[in-house]
Amino acid sequence: AKEMEKKFWADLQERLDEVKQHPLPYKYQQPELVWKSLRKATEEDFVASPATDISEAEVRSLFNGLMKWPSDFQPLKKVEKLLQDKIKLLDTEQKIDWATAEL
Repeated sequence: AKEMEKKFWADLQERLDEVKQHPLPYKYQQPELVWKSLRKATEEDFVASPATDISEAEVRSLFNGLMKWPSDFQPLKKVEKLLQDKIKLLDTEQKIDWATAEL
């Protein structure tokens, strides 16, 4: 067993030495390429707040997408009422949810 272990470690060391002398070519993968394309933040990036607003049309599009379900799905009546109340709140008062975000 000791001899086998010694041979195993010798083989590993031999392969490591070979790779160090002749490195294999490395091809970047897609996620790495995306990360490499990003730039680092500069001090000027923190001088003013970035624009994070979206248009009312985008809000309505997102909201409508979230408030509908597949035609072959029948939600519980309580869930359907909750969603209908949210839709009504947006339509009548221009508010989303508990009136925390106004359009």
